[in-house]
Amino acid sequence: MTRQRLNDIIRKHGIHPKFQPEFRAMVEEGKRPSKELLARMDHVANYKAAKREVMAEFTKTVPHKLPPPVRYESLDLETIAR
Repeated sequence: MTRQRLNDIIRKHGIHPKFQPEFRAMVEEGKRPSKELLARMDHVANYKAAKREVMAEFTKTVPHKLPPPVRYESLDLETIAR
């Protein structure tokens, strides 16, 4: 995630200036947020939305590769239907 994108998210959701450096450190450096910021991200709507949006940005960069489905020879639709 770019710094500009993170700044846009912070501005969009109106994160209080007191928590902006801590929020940035949490996202960019992986630092653990304070109890107060954690509580806000769990209970205050705009902080929840900012957390969700950051998480969505991170999941965009991770390719989702699921293993191929396992086929069991002993199970087929006719056997299951009985």
